[in-house]
This record gives sequence, C-alpha cells and structure tokens, in this order.
Amino acid sequence: MARTLRSPTPSVHSASRVPTNSTRSVATQQEISRQQAKAEKTIQQQAKEAQEKARQKIQEEANQQQEQAEQKIREQADQAKQQAGPREREVIDKLAQQEIDKQNQAIEQKAQKEIKEQNASIRQQAEQKEAKEDKAIAKKVKEEAKQKEKSSGQEDKEKFLESKSSDPRLTAMRKDLQKTKGVDKVTLPLVNNKGDAAVYTVTATTAPSSRATEDLVNTLRNDVIPKATKGEQMDADVGGTTASYIDLASEISSKLPLEIGIVLSFFLILLAFPRCWSRSRRW
Repeated sequence: MARTLRSPTPSVHSASRVPTNSTRSVATQQEISRQQAKAEKTIQQQAKEAQEKARQKIQEEANQQQEQAEQKIREQADQAKQQAGPREREVIDKLAQQEIDKQNQAIEQKAQKEIKEQNASIRQQAEQKEAKEDKAIAKKVKEEAKQKEKSSGQEDKEKFLESKSSDPRLTAMRKDLQKTKGVDKVTLPLVNNKGDAAVYTVTATTAPSSRATEDLVNTLRNDVIPKATKGEQMDADVGGTTASYIDLASEISSKLPLEIGIVLSFFLILLAFPRCWSRSRRW
C-alpha cells in the first residue's frame, strides 16, 4: 500500500508479503556452501595424503620384518646344513624357503590389515573434522553477514539522518504505520528532490486479495492517516496496485445494483412493447 504526504507528501504503496527466504539469506547460504565445499576438498586431500603416508610406513615396516625373518631362517638353515649330508641340505633349503614364504605371507596379511584399519581411522577423523569445520564455517559466515548487515544498516541510518527523510513528521508517520495491526513492515520514506513529497511502501501480513488486507487499507485511510496528519500541515493518500484493486472492486460492487436494475427495466420495456404494438394494430 502506498501513502503520499504533501509538505512533504508521503505515499504508501501496498505490496504482497515478502518471501521468507530473502535474497540476502540465500546469498549467505550459498557462501556457506561454497566455503564448506572448499574445506571438504582440502580435508579429503589431507586425508588421502595421510593414508598414503601411513601405508608407506606400514609397508616399510613389513618389508623390514620379512627381511629379518628371512635372515633368521637362513641362519638357522645354514647351521643345520653344517651337520647334514648333500641330500639333507637340499631338504633343509626347501623347508627354509617354505618357512620364509609362510612368514612373508603372514607379515603381509598383517600389514594389509593395519593399512585397512589405519585408512578407516583417518577417514573417520576426516569426517569428524569436516562436520566440525562445517559448523565453524556456517557460524563464521552468518556472523560476518550479520555484521555486514549491521554496518549497512548503520550507514543507511546515517544517510537517513542527513537526508530530508529524517523530517520528524515522516518519522512519526512511519511509526504510526508500523504500529497498525496487519502491517508487516514499512520502508523508510523516499523523498523527492524538492522535499515536498515522500513515498512509503507498506507490506501487509496478509495476501493482497485477502479481506483482511482490504480492512487494513480502509483502516489506514479512515483512521491511522487522518490522525497522523492532523495539524501537521500535510496530507496523505493510499495508492498502489493493491489499493487500486480494492477501490475498483468497491466501485463495481456499488454500481452493480443500478446496472442490474437498468437491465431488468430494459427487459420489461421489450416485453411491453410488442403488446402495445399489437393493440395499436387492432385499433
């Protein structure tokens, strides 16, 4: 609903209810998602590097264990071969190699199990870190957005105080509009260059087509605005799309009975005319 004052003249424009998710909150959420995705990528890369590092360490230790086990088995086999004949030595070498293969397999299996457990542990730590980082990022971005909004609001306030919009009459009018039941929000007055006219945009809590919105327009016109402008050397009007539709509907409703009466009268005349014409021929 739009409202206009002269000297200065505020105009109050009607508007439909503002969406719950404002453009600013959507932008904030997009920034949160962007930073979270970036942090997630970094954490995953770090986890991958940590897994590779752990794998190499476990594999190196397994290789060392295999070498030590093989060396020990070879030494034991060499001692046994000193007291054995040629055929017995072949058997000892064969048994030694079998034991080495067995030890190598056991050590390798143990190493792979450790690598698997280490990967799972690193992955779990990464997920916990991601969740913690997501919360921290969301909190940080929201605080930054809030601070930015606060700073922006302070700048707007300072500009407002320096402008003609800070006229006490306009400020008082805005407060009266804001206190009216059914009003969701009222913008700061937009004053023209001459400083003799101003426009507010009033947003109702209900839909433009709602009966409650029509009642609000009537309340502003008949009660709120007359009281606010009384003795202030200014006048105001309610306009805008919503108010115009309400006025049009009211005008149509007020003239509808007359139009119906005219149509019915014309119909009766048409019915009466053939009779008159019929009687005139008899005469």
